[in-house]
Amino acid sequence: MRILRALAAGRALVPGFGSEAFLAPWPDRRVWHHEDLTREAAAAQGFDDGAATVLAFHATYVDHYLLNPLWLASGGPARVRAARAVRADLETLHFDDLDGPEAVQRAWRRYLGGTVCALLWAAHGDLGVPGQGPTAERRTALARQAVGLGLHAVQDFASHSTWIDDPARRGRTWWEWRDAGGDTTDVVTGGVDGPGAVRHGDLGLRWRGRQGVAIPLRGHVSTPRRLTGAGAGINLDTRWQARVGARGRTWRPDGALEPDEAFDAARAQALRTSVTWLAELAAVCERAGLADLWERVRTGTGGGGGARAVRAAGAREFEDPRRRAHQLLAAGAPGRRARGEDPRAESPRTFPTSGDEGSGRGEDSWFLRIDADADARRGPGRVTSRVVGPYEHPPTSLGEPRSGVVRTVTAFRGGASDAEVRGYRLERADGAATRLRLTETWRAVVDLPDPRA
Repeated sequence: MRILRALAAGRALVPGFGSEAFLAPWPDRRVWHHEDLTREAAAAQGFDDGAATVLAFHATYVDHYLLNPLWLASGGPARVRAARAVRADLETLHFDDLDGPEAVQRAWRRYLGGTVCALLWAAHGDLGVPGQGPTAERRTALARQAVGLGLHAVQDFASHSTWIDDPARRGRTWWEWRDAGGDTTDVVTGGVDGPGAVRHGDLGLRWRGRQGVAIPLRGHVSTPRRLTGAGAGINLDTRWQARVGARGRTWRPDGALEPDEAFDAARAQALRTSVTWLAELAAVCERAGLADLWERVRTGTGGGGGARAVRAAGAREFEDPRRRAHQLLAAGAPGRRARGEDPRAESPRTFPTSGDEGSGRGEDSWFLRIDADADARRGPGRVTSRVVGPYEHPPTSLGEPRSGVVRTVTAFRGGASDAEVRGYRLERADGAATRLRLTETWRAVVDLPDPRA
């Protein structure tokens, strides 16, 4: 009944390359498509199996934190609260609701810039623990989460967009095709929250006008076709959803595909882009002087101890507010502020800064990631994190909540041509008991050329 109540809400249970059995155990690359794609792409780029397993966890569990009730229940109330806090950010990692090529290009830039900012932060930042040097293991874990999250997004583009509707584009990445002068005027991604004419397609109760479909849960168990259905849309997230998604597309002449063919084409596109993405991140790290960090991401420890250990360690990256690389990838996403934050989220809601929040325009806007202890002045505080912005320039001071204590502040900008991250020392401003002066202690900048094979 928990699954049916979730379906009644009308949102897709598996918004990305999902699962051929929604409640099947993880890992199982025959069932979980993000896992399979990530492992294959990582192997092509020389990743150790253990490191690839960690990347695959993060690429897969974006959806689990959004929609898998069994995973949330297994972590108790703390995991449910954490999932509530990260939901708005994780919803931005699926290449949805983009109504034209300009919006698609901005999304590619945001994912690339956010991933690289997270890698720079992992390499240089104090990661929410002022005065303590994070261990190499912690830096590597954060970097792996950032890479896995980015892979989730770029894989979703293949199954959520109209890219493969033109047979000439199949097998070529977004940048390769654009650089060659190829036509992208028809490229959009399916609408989930927005009003776009092209819809993603959802899952829910059949009586709401959806086509009857048995949603596979585990083994031979599925939801009853007479109760559950799939709404019209273009997504090719699974073979069973492709039966609807292939019919919802406007194929170019001589390019129409049957459902299984369409899924295979989307998967091949996602794999090609994933391999290219990892190669470009390796090159960015080399230019930024982060070759040692990338080598640890690719070959270091952290994937041992079996699936249980990988899940436990990976869950900390989503649930510990001092980590959460996804915040840097989500910053600046269209509709992120409009959707608002869950009123039960754990972060303090007010951090008045010297800058005019909302003044930033375009891809070169700045954001602040703030780590704080909420209610720390009244007793043991709750560790929180929040991203505020956009700003035209990084603020130089910050106000603390009345009952909270700010611990660390990091500024970041994933721009049109480069990514930059700055760290600060916090000092009490003269005559202001609750105002902090931000004194820069480090910065890291690296160019962001377009990824190519």
